[in-house]
Amino acid sequence: MRNHLSADDFKTRIQWHPEDAVIRVDGRRKILVDVDAMHALRETIVNTVGQERARGIYRRFGYGCGKADFEQAAATNPEASPDDLLALGLQAHMFMGHVHAELTETRLDMAKKDLRAEGVWRHSFETDCGVPLGPSSCWMLQGYASGWASALVGKPVVALERQCTGAGAPFCIFELRTPEKPFGPEQVFLDDLGQVNLEDHIGLLEQLAADLRTAQTRLMGSEAKYRALFENAPDMMMLCDPVTGRILDVNRAVVERLGYERDAVLRMTLRDLHPQKDHATLSKVIGPSITDPVGSSPMQLVGSGKQVCSVEAAFSLVPFAGSTVLQAIYHDVTGFQTAQLALREAEELARIGRMASAVAHEIRNPLSAIVSGIRLLTSSKRSEEERSLIFDTILVESERLDSTLNDFLQFARPRNPRRKPENLEEMLQDLVRIIWSDKDAVGSVVPRITVSPDLPLVNCDGDQIRQVFWNVILNAIQAMAGQGELAIDLTYENGLVRVSIADTGPGIPPEELERVFEPFHTTKPRGTGLGLPIARRIIQAHGGAIAVESQPGAGTRVTFTLTSEGIDGNSQSSARR
Repeated sequence: MRNHLSADDFKTRIQWHPEDAVIRVDGRRKILVDVDAMHALRETIVNTVGQERARGIYRRFGYGCGKADFEQAAATNPEASPDDLLALGLQAHMFMGHVHAELTETRLDMAKKDLRAEGVWRHSFETDCGVPLGPSSCWMLQGYASGWASALVGKPVVALERQCTGAGAPFCIFELRTPEKPFGPEQVFLDDLGQVNLEDHIGLLEQLAADLRTAQTRLMGSEAKYRALFENAPDMMMLCDPVTGRILDVNRAVVERLGYERDAVLRMTLRDLHPQKDHATLSKVIGPSITDPVGSSPMQLVGSGKQVCSVEAAFSLVPFAGSTVLQAIYHDVTGFQTAQLALREAEELARIGRMASAVAHEIRNPLSAIVSGIRLLTSSKRSEEERSLIFDTILVESERLDSTLNDFLQFARPRNPRRKPENLEEMLQDLVRIIWSDKDAVGSVVPRITVSPDLPLVNCDGDQIRQVFWNVILNAIQAMAGQGELAIDLTYENGLVRVSIADTGPGIPPEELERVFEPFHTTKPRGTGLGLPIARRIIQAHGGAIAVESQPGAGTRVTFTLTSEGIDGNSQSSARR
């Protein structure tokens, strides 16, 4: 049964909320419309009986509703003028197509039973929800306007569109007029009203209703299964409006973990549950133009007590109850992250412990030698030769102590690279001259340097890259025990500068090769185990990579690269100093 409202009812009692898909009367929900289902039903009728017959059905149905509504309105408003009743008819469109209608021009002569009017239909509930109005929607609105106006004037009035876009505000401009000599669209309109007998189509409508009831029964069974899975899922799950983000339903896990009452959550949007920093991600999930929301993302949810829950969020559009909704699934990773943090803290404490032990060991030996030397100098008279030997020992151990402390400080407090164009070939040649000046350290090791002719200048921290060369070359010389060949190659290809340093030493066993970058791990009797870890940290800070290849008996090769981000592409070999 249709509800009929007076003019005062329309003015004071109706509130239209397109964003909520409802019409409210006296503040209470009156009509809830599923626009996708309504659109599908209209299209089904058109596809079943054909466009011309469907047009007649809709116009005739709308005409009957409009005529009946006018009679009810006129009876309940006996003092209303014809102009007021005409305007009231346009307001009543709300119950047909859920639109707002406005008259822009009116000429009504009740004595001559003549009506000429123009108006617009705007703010359709369907178009506001992103569903374009099809012809079936407009046919019904035309019929309704015609039925109301015809009952008012007392003779047939046609309602025809002058312009219709199916979307926007206004989405349609229409005319109302009493035709003098109907022809063309006017005659077609009147023929639709006169030739269609709705009773002839009752059987069709009943069959459609039966099919819908059967489908509804199947859907109810599927919904019950889905509801059980949804409600008992261990992860937090929400169903939301894909356009506004308004939360439509949540499962038990949301209520239990976030601490909200279910009704409170259903008054929120997704943005209400996420901190501000997550709103940029939500903008890729919620909105009228989003057809493929971002799949998975680490995010946070804020509970009722402002507690923060770290989650891995997954979003997808799914069909539900005849429409499409946004499904949000949140996997709580708060406990996992807490465990990870505790593990990192334990690893950091262990690293600090290893560092403290290594520092104590590496400082104690040279410090003991220095203290012993000083005691020898002060305990008794020594010859000049003995005193000179003791002084030399103190100096060597002091330098060793200084080098050890520098290594520790460089590893513990690395600084960011201070980049400037550097010539790696000249840097390497200078280092080789300095290192090979100490014949006792290098023995008979022979250096062989190969440089690509197109090697560019490199934007890098010269002191840090020089430290990498120094650490790797000294390791190689010490591994060869004073004999062999050290091959150093500098190449440039595909935007990468590649440095290869290969020795002919005994190689590294596989079990030791896995630990070469582990801080404080060393097989040398005197060493901190920080040479390669420091080198790797420097290369990585420059955006590059470092690797060690070795086989027992076949020597060791250390390779590191500097990416194109650290290369001055305009400075090729011709620009080298």
